[in-house]
Amino acid sequence: RTLEALKDGTITVAQVQNCYDMGYKMIWYAIMDIDGEEVPDSTPVGSTSVHADEADKYIATLYGGEDVAAEDGAAAASSAAVEEEAAAASSAEEE
Repeated sequence: RTLEALKDGTITVAQVQNCYDMGYKMIWYAIMDIDGEEVPDSTPVGSTSVHADEADKYIATLYGGEDVAAEDGAAAASSAAVEEEAAAASSAEEE
């Protein structure tokens, strides 16, 4: 609904969270906790300002369409960064 309101001019900008990273980090940190590793108290998940001219792109990404593959690649790259961050934190704890 928010993206449709963006498209029709009801609002001029919307803040969209990165739900993929939120879910990925939740599972990653749950596994770390189960393994007895220390888990951060908070985790930045990021958000993006979306303007009317980008509404169709985000609708396609979130609800299916040709832009999904490109966005999946970006999400995978972001998740790889989370893995590196967690590995670095784990290494620092071992030292």
